[in-house]
Amino acid sequence: MTLSRYVQKYKNDKSTMFLPKFNTCQIFKNEEENLLADYIIETANFNYGLTPQQTQKFVYQFATENNKKIPQNWIEKSCASKDWLRGFFSHDPQLTTTLQEVRPYPKVTPRKQKAERKSGKT
Repeated sequence: MTLSRYVQKYKNDKSTMFLPKFNTCQIFKNEEENLLADYIIETANFNYGLTPQQTQKFVYQFATENNKKIPQNWIEKSCASKDWLRGFFSHDPQLTTTLQEVRPYPKVTPRKQKAERKSGKT
């Protein structure tokens, strides 16, 4: 319904409510989003938090395994969009905090370990 139709309807009936319908393009049900959030928090609690890119790929896999209707750009990139991830994380402040705490550990190669031993850093 267009805005002008809402205005006309409101003029005729003051009890008319203007409610957005965000769930029309919602990919996951609330229960599924809760499962995703719980998994992300749980992995972070075990010090194996997912980076944003890993989270995007995981969400894409979760959607495809559950036969969800997903946007074309997800299919093309094989991951959830940054916009979707930003919106998902904005729903739950604990998720944002969890993501900020994730710090990937630097890879230590044998050559780097040997150089550190010689310099006395270990």
